[in-house]
Amino acid sequence: MRDWHPVGAAVPNDEYDSYALTITGMLLRQCSAREVADYLVLAEAHILGTAPRSSEARARTETALMNLCAPTG
Repeated sequence: MRDWHPVGAAVPNDEYDSYALTITGMLLRQCSAREVADYLVLAEAHILGTAPRSSEARARTETALMNLCAPTG
């Protein structure tokens, strides 16, 4: 919720759990950053019914998510 909070108002702590599960699966399947970004847009606009966030805000979220799976040296 700190990095991706498209509702923007108070929500229950588990509000985005189902989206987190989907994204976790995508990361485990090694989906591309574009696929993750596309899912975020889908979730924002079509599932949650909110106006899509700015592309900059989404890019920060996408980067943070992709970094979770980045190989460590």
